[in-house]
Amino acid sequence: MRLAVSLLGSLFAVIMIAIGLQKIFGSDLRADMTATYEVGGSAISGWFFVLVGIFEIVIGVALALPVSRAVGGLGLAIGQAGAVVFNTALVADPLPSGLDDPGGIVFLNLVLLIGGVLIAVLWPRIELREADEND
Repeated sequence: MRLAVSLLGSLFAVIMIAIGLQKIFGSDLRADMTATYEVGGSAISGWFFVLVGIFEIVIGVALALPVSRAVGGLGLAIGQAGAVVFNTALVADPLPSGLDDPGGIVFLNLVLLIGGVLIAVLWPRIELREADEND
């Protein structure tokens, strides 16, 4: 069980760090995202996506380290719950030409959310069980 949760945490860590770096350093992606999402008829600033990218990298690092994996799972679940709402409620209409519907990303958000919950719940139990066995 420890190996499976460790692998899941490591996989999600790589995904989150890659997505975060892309949001921070991918100016074309940020421009597309700014044009895709809006609040009250106004586009969301590109700086918002930079902050989201930083959050995703922090979550990825937390998932990669065993000492903070449960907190990383919780952060992943919270962040992805927000992403589901964001990707379903704040999509501009009409979409900019050439851009796919971001609602298709919701499936990935849900997979990451469920994985985050599993990591947040299972990792502390694994650690406690191993601590009891070592005593």
